Amino acid sequence: MTLSKTRAVTSLGVLGLLVALGAGACSSKSDSGGGAGDGATDGGSDGAGASGKGGHSAAGSGAGGSENAGEAGDSPAGAGSGEGGAAGADTVGGSAGEATCDANLQTDSNNCGRCGHSCGAADCSDGLCYAEPVLVPNPTVAELTQSGYNQRTFFSAGNLYAWEKVDDAALDPDLRYRLLRTPVAPATLPTPGVIVQDIPDDGSAPYFVDAVNYDSTYLYQCTTAGGTRVPLNANAAEPTVIFKAPVAGIDCNDIAIGGSALFISSHNVVAGKDTLYTLPLNSLGPNAVPTLVPNIGPRDNDIFSLTVVGNDLYWIEKDLSLNATPPNLVTAPTVGVAAGGKPTQIDADLGNESASIASDGAYLYWTDTHGAIGELRRTPLPYTAGAAPEPLLKDLDGLNPGILMDSKYLYVMEANNPSGNIVYRVAKDGSTSDQLGIAFVNDGAQHKGLQMTGVDAKFVYFLLFDGIIGRLPVKP
Repeated sequence: MTLSKTRAVTSLGVLGLLVALGAGACSSKSDSGGGAGDGATDGGSDGAGASGKGGHSAAGSGAGGSENAGEAGDSPAGAGSGEGGAAGADTVGGSAGEATCDANLQTDSNNCGRCGHSCGAADCSDGLCYAEPVLVPNPTVAELTQSGYNQRTFFSAGNLYAWEKVDDAALDPDLRYRLLRTPVAPATLPTPGVIVQDIPDDGSAPYFVDAVNYDSTYLYQCTTAGGTRVPLNANAAEPTVIFKAPVAGIDCNDIAIGGSALFISSHNVVAGKDTLYTLPLNSLGPNAVPTLVPNIGPRDNDIFSLTVVGNDLYWIEKDLSLNATPPNLVTAPTVGVAAGGKPTQIDADLGNESASIASDGAYLYWTDTHGAIGELRRTPLPYTAGAAPEPLLKDLDGLNPGILMDSKYLYVMEANNPSGNIVYRVAKDGSTSDQLGIAFVNDGAQHKGLQMTGVDAKFVYFLLFDGIIGRLPVKP
């Protein structure tokens, strides 16, 4: 479906929320699927006839390929079978098996694009939901996020977290760096959030967050003060120093938290090379110094998207200064490699530095961000050298940073689609895919999507370019 870039815009004022429209009445008949009533509650998206953009088509049985059982309808040919229609074409969402309803699927917020697909408090245009705002930083924000690559914002235990750089007339230079926290279910939305960490830059000891990561309890940071951490439930707290920089005069590109140790990639600005270091979690302290991961570095390329899965490290590396080589995906054991050895390459060309990594322990997932031919890929773990990547979603026009997942699905954001930053939901086995909507907050400016942030049972969340965090419903 070709989506129009022009649309009627409803102002949110100061990003106030829209009131959802009343639901259109849905019938129990299928359009074309198997003559089995409605086949499934979300028929032609997760169900039969659905096929991701470049994904695998699969006719549904009993649930239209979905998680909901089919119901008997009034079609004489298929009472009680609950089957969807035949598999659709190789596009997003086949038409077979879709239910009909008395609603305008192009504009009805409760039946957007298909019957029963609700946009929540946001509006619907051209059959796609537009995001609603959740967290809106203070109006004095000059720049949100002081972290690196794919950890600008994150989601943990029902809260969203994001950084802001704030103008403060009482300081010289007039900057404060703050970490904000907001629950995803406050009484009213949007919300400015509460301050978790508040760091003034008074000029005597400039403070900058190079990279961040988190577990269920703490935020971990590489900063100009060394490694620090702060409890996620803190209020306007000063961070605690947990390690010194392993080498003077280097930057920290990324930080990852394993089961028993943390890992950092340190960048030598002069030499343009990166090296991996590690520190046991039970050894953290203001005088602790990370040690080298044996024989991984100095690497000629920048190391980012550092990820720990069990006893292995995975990362993306690229020579950003010379732009001579495309980013590539590599792996090595957390204990390092043998003398004379080197990390194992998994994928040689990921497009650009917006490429991302995620894992559920069973598979490693990553994105190739090439324009028009971008892909979401996976490989089983533990990785077998030489194994061919399996594409789950093809022909995406670039991707923004971040891969989100829940128990069944992966979520990614297309970067360069002319209609906007489309958010996709993809079954982990690639069998189905679905457009959830557009990562624009509809306040008149159509703020562009920037990075995937988090997902829960109801919504997928993402950061927009101007520091707003928006969300889209994930079901049906």
